[in-house]
Amino acid sequence: MIEFLLQPWPWCFSGPMIAFVLFLLLWTGKSFGMSSNLRTLCAAMGAGKNLSFFQFDWKAQRWNLVVASGAVLGGFIASLTYLSASTAVAISPATITTIK
Repeated sequence: MIEFLLQPWPWCFSGPMIAFVLFLLLWTGKSFGMSSNLRTLCAAMGAGKNLSFFQFDWKAQRWNLVVASGAVLGGFIASLTYLSASTAVAISPATITTIK
């Protein structure tokens, strides 16, 4: 199972899955994005006292904060611990010369 997760996933699988999740969010009337999370965080920290933009029920958007926290935690787990490759990426000498 871990070997399956370590392999690159083709675009024909991951792209439709991302589109499906975003469709479900739109269908249920939810907005998603990192900017939505920043707005929710600012409202939770009390920015609504000074700016009307942040005066909304931020507790209704807690699910969005959980998703963002899961993305950060998943990125940490994937890059630093369980799913990181132990070998360096093979780059051709021609590419290295072009980059320099």
